[in-house]
Amino acid sequence: MKKQYSLLIIILALAAVIRLFQLNTLPISLSGDEIDIGYQAYSLIKTGRDYFGNFLPVYFHSLSEYRMPALVYLTAPITALFGLSAFSVRILPSLFGIANVFQIYLLVKTLFRDQKQKFTLALFAALILTILPWHLHYSRAAFDVTLQMFVIVYGLLILLRGNLLGFSLLAFSFYIYPTSVVFVPLLCAAYFVIYKPQIRRSLIIPALILVPFVFNLFSGISGQRFGGLSVLNDSKIFEKIVTLRTEPWAIPGFSESFFHNKIEGISSAFIQNYVSAFSPEFLFISGDPNFRQSIGGFGEFYLISTPFLLLGLYWCFQNRTQKPVRFIISWLIVSPIAAALTRDGGMHATRLFPILFPLVIITALGVWQIVSLKNKVTRYSVLGISFLILIVSFTLYSHHYLVHYRFESARAWQYGYEDIFRQLSQVPPADRRVFINNVYEPALIRFAFYTSYPPSDFQKYFTNDLAKHDIVPGFFGFTLDNRYYFGEMEKGVSIDKILKPEDIYLAVQLFEADGDWDWSVSPPQTLKILGSTKNVFKKPLFYLVTPK
Repeated sequence: MKKQYSLLIIILALAAVIRLFQLNTLPISLSGDEIDIGYQAYSLIKTGRDYFGNFLPVYFHSLSEYRMPALVYLTAPITALFGLSAFSVRILPSLFGIANVFQIYLLVKTLFRDQKQKFTLALFAALILTILPWHLHYSRAAFDVTLQMFVIVYGLLILLRGNLLGFSLLAFSFYIYPTSVVFVPLLCAAYFVIYKPQIRRSLIIPALILVPFVFNLFSGISGQRFGGLSVLNDSKIFEKIVTLRTEPWAIPGFSESFFHNKIEGISSAFIQNYVSAFSPEFLFISGDPNFRQSIGGFGEFYLISTPFLLLGLYWCFQNRTQKPVRFIISWLIVSPIAAALTRDGGMHATRLFPILFPLVIITALGVWQIVSLKNKVTRYSVLGISFLILIVSFTLYSHHYLVHYRFESARAWQYGYEDIFRQLSQVPPADRRVFINNVYEPALIRFAFYTSYPPSDFQKYFTNDLAKHDIVPGFFGFTLDNRYYFGEMEKGVSIDKILKPEDIYLAVQLFEADGDWDWSVSPPQTLKILGSTKNVFKKPLFYLVTPK
């Protein structure tokens, strides 16, 4: 037993090291979502309100949508301790990722309590999750899903021990990430069918937890993001239907309406998304096509996992009457449904994150079958070769992540804003107006985060980000406090024409600065350079300029 726990400690230590190493700078910069979470948390701890001024909101009003509240509330005290930084935003998701490794160990032990080798099986599952590209990637940035799975698995552990209060935690997951709204009820239905628990009054508590969710559902807030992404509202599906019905060779009348309609289009999109979640391309070859959600060139699982996953599925089929097996398979089946209901959800690693746990457990079951072989030569040969391939795969992935992905993904993570806004915050304020290019990327929330702009002032002065012509003669955009202007110059207008003495303009290469002209080396005759930053290729990116 001591040996088992010693191995578990080693696995957890490894999980911690590879999730916390260079957390500030890998990924290279904070994404827009991470920055939004951080500034909402900062606003909450400073004022008790979101940055739109809503007091202790159930859902946080952000610039483009309403944000789920759980991670924001948990991050708020971290920003009070460490200020606004990559560390303060990323540390909790990373810690939850480490906790996930311990949770899958406990979950396997709880599910397979009658198996003689449950400790070994649990250790295999924990080790697989520790070095898995999918989970590792999502444990190093402020994605909500490591918290989502922490709460869901913790709730399941309580349920599987016979306490229905676990439903309270499952209900709480509705406030963490939108897929829980579909996934968790389906998982609970599977639990009821398989384990047939006795209904008690303890279900009143989760019902009360869901009251704010239901209230906001009717107001349209809690379902806003899912509704915007749903295949039910996908304009491309309806455009395709119209195109098929009106092609020159189409036969007008009932037949075209019968074969090409909303039900057929939505069903086809759902099925395609669902099947894609289990595709070798997604799982083992290239992963999520979004460069911010995957490093590219690697699957969400290592390719060496394939035979063990298949072997585990075969074992599950052989033991399909066992309740733990039926529950794991049910979990596997219902996991992609929420993602499949959204546009491009078939290979969306964030929305598909709940499928990760059953896949890891089934893979661990496959490894267990090899360990259980009576023929020692076969057993050690297969395990030895597989382990070597796994080490090589992990080494290749780690090299690509540490050395190449950091820089290859710089544009996807909007690298450069931290440096230039930190420089801006060092410029003596005086009565300067500041103009900020808002075309390269929406810059408002990045400005607020990296300059630690007071949330109370943001709530007071910000109205909306709708761009207007000539908010200052020659400038198209919106203003904050009539001092900060976000937008772009009107066509044919030059920077020196809109700036007064002491004003500052944040210019972007290829927008205000033409071609390869490096203003930090040879600035325009009418402008003085106050600061600049370069991209990962050492090419000019941003400039802070003022009139001479």
